[in-house]
Amino acid sequence: MIYDCFIFFNELDLLELRLNELDYIVDKFVIVEATKTFTNKPKPLVFQDNKEKFSRFLDKIDYLIVDDFPEYKDDPWEYEYYQRNSIIKALNNCSPDDIIMISDIDEIPNPETVLKVKDLPGIKCLEQKHYYFYVNYINKNQVSWPKGTRIVSYKDLTLPVNEYRYLTDIQVDNGGWHFSYLGGVDKVKLKIDSYSHQEFNNEYFNNTEKILSALEDGVELFNIECVYQATDIDDSYPKYLLNNLDKFKHLIRNKSVFTVE
Repeated sequence: MIYDCFIFFNELDLLELRLNELDYIVDKFVIVEATKTFTNKPKPLVFQDNKEKFSRFLDKIDYLIVDDFPEYKDDPWEYEYYQRNSIIKALNNCSPDDIIMISDIDEIPNPETVLKVKDLPGIKCLEQKHYYFYVNYINKNQVSWPKGTRIVSYKDLTLPVNEYRYLTDIQVDNGGWHFSYLGGVDKVKLKIDSYSHQEFNNEYFNNTEKILSALEDGVELFNIECVYQATDIDDSYPKYLLNNLDKFKHLIRNKSVFTVE
């Protein structure tokens, strides 16, 4: 069996894309959502409130709610690691040779590549094309995201889950797509307010004008040397996206016109 495991915040568009793109190869989707942000602020259970939208997949979804965080010590990384490590709680019924994929939700594996490499020994790291703000805003400086989905057999899953984010035995090309910071200004601001990189949660970075400027200019919010350009959506993209372009048009950057809805 193949288990696709990821932590979830509020990314309903990405969840729809991921479930549909991987459905034919994945036996179980493990969705881990918390009642708090990494910065110890209460958050709604977005998947639970919207699960009817994913009714077709519910028999394949193991949904784990994390509500037992330790006392907050002003370290958002501790809460991130705790939530990701909680993935293991949903894997109690795995067999030794089951395949475990570990990702953030915005790191979507290429299903064809997964089938090719899943049985190789060791920890496989899928290099994924890196997009920012829009699904077709590609990173000109670093086309591939080298830190994407990890694939490991259950029998080799002997460390805390989070540690596999930093371990690699085999680097795999054409590993999928990293769609980062999608959803527009409000979603970006909420993410900055909630995630572990609190060094960026200040007036300089987390303000509407700066984020709009970054969206328009194709410049990474936190690194002005990292430049993005709008690219055509072609057959290198997820098939579900290609078949539903109108549904996801709010995530697509027009190559010549910038608009704010």
